[in-house]
Amino acid sequence: DGLASADECCTLGYNWGCIGLMWNYPATGHCWCYAPTTAPTGYSWSGGGSSTITKVVPPTDSNSLDYSSIMQGYTLTPLSTCSTETLLSQGKPVTTDCVSGTPSGLVDGDTANAYTNSPYDVVGGTCPGSRKFVEIDLGSVHYIAYVKVWMEIGGNRKYCGKMLEISSDATSYTTVYDAASANGPIEFASGQTYGVYQNARYIKFSAGKNTVNNNVYFLEAQVWGC
Repeated sequence: DGLASADECCTLGYNWGCIGLMWNYPATGHCWCYAPTTAPTGYSWSGGGSSTITKVVPPTDSNSLDYSSIMQGYTLTPLSTCSTETLLSQGKPVTTDCVSGTPSGLVDGDTANAYTNSPYDVVGGTCPGSRKFVEIDLGSVHYIAYVKVWMEIGGNRKYCGKMLEISSDATSYTTVYDAASANGPIEFASGQTYGVYQNARYIKFSAGKNTVNNNVYFLEAQVWGC
């Protein structure tokens, strides 16, 4: 029983304070978040003692509220229509406005790529500055369950202005996630996951500079669906 992992919740719009699972809050070393009153797109709430979750904070917070009673047994369930989710993006064509690196390295299956083997560029400026993008063409429309993206890590690095968009025709785009002028979560070797749960052919991911230097590094992207 439990919500989702911290990585999943970060990318679904929650503000996490650490890494861990939610359901056994307020156990030491686990997390809190400010959550919406309705489930995010592509998910449903079930179980627990309430149909909404509005605020959960650590016991040390002066505004702490004990939500452990409604959190216990709460489940955030993805609504994917795929009986089996498969990797759709490996080896597919990639376009980018990054001037350095190799576009095809984004979908070569190597999540530990040296950044020089994948698209990267200097961005600079204020956050989000001039965001750079990578776009994968799946060749035809698929149902997209989620997208996973790996960026260069180290030094508790975060990237400014991360944005995920999808399209069926490369003309009209739907925004799935947009950090706007804020930094995203700390990047880890496990990557970041973005729930989509919609049909699309083109997957476009953008980001600005990171908190260590003025560059953006796209190491690997995976599109899962059916």
